[in-house]
Amino acid sequence: MTSTIDNLKRKGGDQLSDWTAPRTTEASKPIIAHRFNSFDVLNDSFNEFNALAASVGIDGQALKNKIDSFNGQKINKHIALIKGDPVYAFVREKVFYWNKQPVGYYPVITLNTSKHGGHGETFSGLEAATARYKRALGLDDAKGLSRTNTAPKRNYEAEAKAYKAKADQAEARQKAYFAKRLKDFDELFQTLPRDVSDHPYLIKKFGTQLAPQAALSIDLRRGNDKHGDFIAYALRGQSGRVVGYQQIYAQNIEGRNDNKNFIGSTKGAFALVGDAEKITGRAYIAEGLANAITYYLTTGKPCFVALNAPNLKHVVPFVRGEYANNITILADNDRKNLALNGNTGINAALKAITYGGKQYDYLIIAPCTDAVNWDLNDVLATNDYSIEAVRAVIDNKENRQSVNLDPIGQRLESIELLPSNQREKAIDSLLAYAIDCAPIRPLDKSLERIKRVLGHEWSAFIESRALWISGKYNDKIESVKPLFSFKDNLPVHFAPKTMAKHTADTLLKNDGLYVDNRGTGEGKTLNMAEVVNRVKLGEYYESIGKRVGYISHRVSLTANSSARLGLENYQELKPHDMRDVQYMAIVANSLAKWHFAAFYEDCDVLFIDEIKQVLEHIAVGTFDNRERAKVLATIKTAIKNARLVICADADIDQTTLNFLKSCGKPIRRIASDISGNAPKIDKPVIHSDTNTIRDEAIRSAIAGNKLLIHCDTKNETESLKLVLISSGISANDILVVNSDTKAEPDETEFLKDPDTYLAKHRPRVVLASPTIGSGFSIEKKYFDDVYMLLTGILTPTDIMQMSARYRHAKRLFIGFEDKNNRPEATSDATKLLGDMLINRRLRLAIDPTTDKLTIDVKASELDTLRYKILMQQEESRKDYANKTLLCFIAKGHEVQKLGIVEDADDSTSYKKASKEAKKAVKERRIVAIIHADVIDAQQAEQHEKNANTTKLKEKLELARFKICEQLAIIEPKWADIKFWEDKGLKKIHLFETLRANEQACIDFDKQQAMTQENLSLRTKALEKHRIYTMIFDRLGIDKETGKGSFSFTQALDTLKRLQVHHNELAALGFGNFEKINERYAIRSITNLIKRLGLETEAKQTRQGRIYSIKEGSWKCMVIHSENRKKQKIHALNLNQAANVFTFADMTDDEILKQWGQKTA
Repeated sequence: MTSTIDNLKRKGGDQLSDWTAPRTTEASKPIIAHRFNSFDVLNDSFNEFNALAASVGIDGQALKNKIDSFNGQKINKHIALIKGDPVYAFVREKVFYWNKQPVGYYPVITLNTSKHGGHGETFSGLEAATARYKRALGLDDAKGLSRTNTAPKRNYEAEAKAYKAKADQAEARQKAYFAKRLKDFDELFQTLPRDVSDHPYLIKKFGTQLAPQAALSIDLRRGNDKHGDFIAYALRGQSGRVVGYQQIYAQNIEGRNDNKNFIGSTKGAFALVGDAEKITGRAYIAEGLANAITYYLTTGKPCFVALNAPNLKHVVPFVRGEYANNITILADNDRKNLALNGNTGINAALKAITYGGKQYDYLIIAPCTDAVNWDLNDVLATNDYSIEAVRAVIDNKENRQSVNLDPIGQRLESIELLPSNQREKAIDSLLAYAIDCAPIRPLDKSLERIKRVLGHEWSAFIESRALWISGKYNDKIESVKPLFSFKDNLPVHFAPKTMAKHTADTLLKNDGLYVDNRGTGEGKTLNMAEVVNRVKLGEYYESIGKRVGYISHRVSLTANSSARLGLENYQELKPHDMRDVQYMAIVANSLAKWHFAAFYEDCDVLFIDEIKQVLEHIAVGTFDNRERAKVLATIKTAIKNARLVICADADIDQTTLNFLKSCGKPIRRIASDISGNAPKIDKPVIHSDTNTIRDEAIRSAIAGNKLLIHCDTKNETESLKLVLISSGISANDILVVNSDTKAEPDETEFLKDPDTYLAKHRPRVVLASPTIGSGFSIEKKYFDDVYMLLTGILTPTDIMQMSARYRHAKRLFIGFEDKNNRPEATSDATKLLGDMLINRRLRLAIDPTTDKLTIDVKASELDTLRYKILMQQEESRKDYANKTLLCFIAKGHEVQKLGIVEDADDSTSYKKASKEAKKAVKERRIVAIIHADVIDAQQAEQHEKNANTTKLKEKLELARFKICEQLAIIEPKWADIKFWEDKGLKKIHLFETLRANEQACIDFDKQQAMTQENLSLRTKALEKHRIYTMIFDRLGIDKETGKGSFSFTQALDTLKRLQVHHNELAALGFGNFEKINERYAIRSITNLIKRLGLETEAKQTRQGRIYSIKEGSWKCMVIHSENRKKQKIHALNLNQAANVFTFADMTDDEILKQWGQKTA
């Protein structure tokens, strides 16, 4: 049951796009003591309401979700139990009185259906409101009633079942009737003559000269029935089969104002005038048959018939997916009564072509100034059936309307084309969309534009929505706070930065667990330093040998902090040194080593710096899968055993706090400001797209400014260095810090002590990847500006952390690459359920008569943490640019859009140079790997062991070794390295899993289940094999040869089947398939095929496009797989690819003791 607060929040609508402006306001209601609202009452009596709604064919839950306010609104969309049923509801509320005093509200909902002659019911929440208020007063059920209800209770559930049964019977009869009607007409159609050239309809539309040509453009048949002389043609569904027919009579049907009749299904149905094989890169679509034939006769190009305006939205995406990338719609120019009705033809065409529209899509609109409905056939008929007159209209570019790729522009165009009674609702939706796009699209600018385009007529209406707009935008800001804050109220220890020594004294006296989520520069590191100093001076913990431990998630942060806090760096310690170590700093990965784990589990003072990122790193970061759970357990033990624990992170969230709470210690929060308000930060965030900000940074560097430029990829740092050098900046003035260079002398010096390095070497530009992130800080003034170039890899909180590395920045420039096409996040519950289903399926696949292994399907603590963090990261990366800016706003920054640079033009844009530089960086890396020294397995192992101190030369040697080893080749070629760099090993593993036999997958999963207790870290080979086998079977592709082809229909059928297994797909990391977009069926399926290292190609046929796997890509994967097989390398190799323990060295008891598995 939803809470009162949640329901009150829904008053404005859960989804911005569904919002309907309320017609009454809270201010208009009487002031009520002990108030409850209609949502509360509806929740209390929902079962009764739901059953009553079902009795008239309404889905009570769907209706409840659509209620924004109880103000008399009519709801009639998407609430029917049976799709398409004519049902509707009116929602209102009444004041509830007690002793003549208003104390709340209760709902009165009228439920109606027009089916079966019409039926209605009214739900009243009066009785539930009475019961609710009595409970609030502590009265018995028998007391305080103003009246006694002795009426017998209605059996709503029985009525609902009866209605459903009656509706099912009626629907079955209706389906049978329409199926028989279609079958009968189909048989008749085959017998009808094709001699239609003198039919009155064709003569009227095309004249006597063109009518014979029109009759041959499509399979038309002629017949006669009770309505008169007709022509008919077949309609095909998106499966390619005939799903209906259209009849067109010589005159209007009696009692109707048109001459057309449909048999069968029309939704998504179409016909084609001309030969499908002549469709090349562009497809043409018209509403009606005459318009399509006119275009065909004029140009010789095939043209689709969509039948009517509403059907365009179904036909256009199908044609785009099956026949051509680009679309032209021959729009009907419906000008009859424009002021009242709008222009249905153009509006429907614009909406249809816009969805998934491309730059070169456009409409052709026959020009007309009269108040009539007009198309190309009208041009033909009014110009003595002159083809040249039609051609002149088609060729005139003034008659073309291109797709508006700006979503706000699209919506503004649509409003004036709508019927007058729909425009208010459309403007409300447009305002909601403007809020959705903010702040990446500044809200004030969007509102100014909307007012300007719509004009004075709508200004008052828009102003009336001002409060709602402000409230919704503030709600957006509040919605991102869970990314960097928690909801629990913790006891607060007040600790101003100026009182660091006093704070350290107090913490050491009191002991306990503290979270320090003060902002950047407010004294978190200073506080830790003071604690260390006091322990070292022996002022606390008097006995000799007291230990202080520090943990972080990055090597660079650990090195920097060990120097600042006076701790020993773990990289300089060996097992035999540990006996004398008292103070040390370590990166979380190394806690898997027993001698380090023993130190930390016996610490007196424990610091965990950037704890949120430490947990994220352990759960989902670069980490040995066998050691994640072990390290997490070590940290938990260390927290439990230490006398004083300080977890510092400005962005501690609820997930992190829940982990700390599970350690069983009381938690207090360190704060320097107890007001609870975000401080106003005098560092504006100036944003734009990546290319614009990159150009601004390059111009600034050329002008002589000193810059710190953060990039979220290694490739961007390297390519930007090339662009800067080509722009005249010396390579000696540029420092690049990324994962490849961090062990080089200059970079190591910078990471250890950035302030000293900058003062000594004075570089003009520092280019940094996420190698320098949270915790690392540049304290002294040096840079003129800070820039960030982002592509959506980092989460908003990671971005905020990286932006704060230079304390003295006066402003921050951020460039966002537009990557808002990420799939919806999958919930932690979905991933958990998927893993449990997968492991349950494995358990069922094991023969209990021959195998005594019991597969446990319970999620571990690490699993739960991984599911939660993965979901949070997926959600935060969706629309990451807006979420990042909202986080900055929530933390007190001012956000501005970068204005147009006056002296910039295309000649000063570095977009092309940057693109070429990125290509050059990739090519240089391939060449460097090819020419790297050859090393043996022992040297490779040593390089991996010393990964944090390995120099670029050694990294290239290691890359070459891995490529040769895993691809089973002697000399790597250009194509081999390019394949490897594009996640080649993952593709090979998945390809080999697909082609393996099922028993090999079962054996692999069995062994991994015995050596890996965490569900989320298992390979799940059997499930991957089954999923991909199902995909190939449904598409008609042989998984042994790669031969076969598939259509859009087969792709859609496969996608719908995958939807059934959306939980398992989420657990496998393949994305969110719970809600599928049928329009993108081909894209969804080909993306899954790409995971196997396979590319697809399309071929045009008369039935539409067919897709197949490129022969070259299939051969490439087979060659890699066969080469590996010769060297006995395989993804399902139990000891090598699985990366699990060898059972030969362990007894059964040791295995069971190590991993907690049980045998039957």
